[in-house]
Amino acid sequence: MIRTAVSAAALACAFATMASANGTLATVPTDGIANQPNYVRSCDEKGIGYFYVPGTESCIRFQGLIRFEPAAGDSLDDTQKLETYQSTSRFTLRVGSTTESDYGPITTMAEARFSYVDGGTLGVRLYRAYIGIGDFLFGAEESAFVRAAGDLGRVVNNSLLPAGGYTTGQLAYSFTPAEGVKGIVSLEQGSDDYADVNGEIDGDMPNIVLGLRKDWENFSLSGAGAYDSPNDALVAKVRVDYRLEGRTTFWGQAAFKDLDDVYAAREDGTMERQISSFYGTWGGKSAVWAGGTFGIREDLSANFQMGFDDANTFAASANVIFEPIRTLSIIPELTYISYNDENDYRDGNDAVQAIVRIEKLF
Repeated sequence: MIRTAVSAAALACAFATMASANGTLATVPTDGIANQPNYVRSCDEKGIGYFYVPGTESCIRFQGLIRFEPAAGDSLDDTQKLETYQSTSRFTLRVGSTTESDYGPITTMAEARFSYVDGGTLGVRLYRAYIGIGDFLFGAEESAFVRAAGDLGRVVNNSLLPAGGYTTGQLAYSFTPAEGVKGIVSLEQGSDDYADVNGEIDGDMPNIVLGLRKDWENFSLSGAGAYDSPNDALVAKVRVDYRLEGRTTFWGQAAFKDLDDVYAAREDGTMERQISSFYGTWGGKSAVWAGGTFGIREDLSANFQMGFDDANTFAASANVIFEPIRTLSIIPELTYISYNDENDYRDGNDAVQAIVRIEKLF
């Protein structure tokens, strides 16, 4: 009963806040549509790539990418030697729109990912699909737990020690509590796509996420905390970013979860650690990450990322990103991972993998 009341109250507050003195959500005016230009034109004021759709009040943008990733060496998941090279091809399509209203811009964004892996179609995944009304966001998007602190560097294998799940259904509100400070609060469903057990809520109580970020000239401090409803537990992380001259940056992140690790038996009787939280996805109570980018020249940079968790898993990746043109990237990368969890079947094993990502944006 209490969980139901809290959930209902949160939703009611969100919708009530959007209501104006008129008591209704503003609609896009239709008078004057007949006077709008009947030809496609750019909407430069909305951002690069937006164009006006004749007969509407909306500007639309199509974006995407195509990438190819051959890899050789060891499997990073089970440390077994690959019998041959692996290859992954991906086509990503993003469609966004924006419309002005009395409540600020009304935006939409949808992103679909099509993957082809090792000679077979892996499938299609809807990565995000949301509506933004002013400072509110409704729908599927990356968790505020990830968005508040940022991703784990410019490496291909950036989630060997994951720092939280990504896509989830949510109702989020962004705010600015003070000058230079950005905040976000979100009610989220979680997802079983990023956890083996307890990834998605199973009752009326949503996951609750709060994130804050403060920016200075060359320094940023950010953090996020989550109430993990299925586990009735707290998960938190904090991050620092430091920017030097040019394109050189360094960052570090630490995370903690009030959860014990869960293990399950495999078919051969050995044990494997399970990811038992949408937010606390690393092994053990805590984990740390660090990384950076070194700007070599305008079209070339070197990047690294490393992480270590309480389950004694260590992972490190390093690459060089070559961008002969602004929308084309060629990224050779080397990754190493070592497993030292005495309760896991991979204890004492390690793996090395080489991968090349060729990616074209459009």
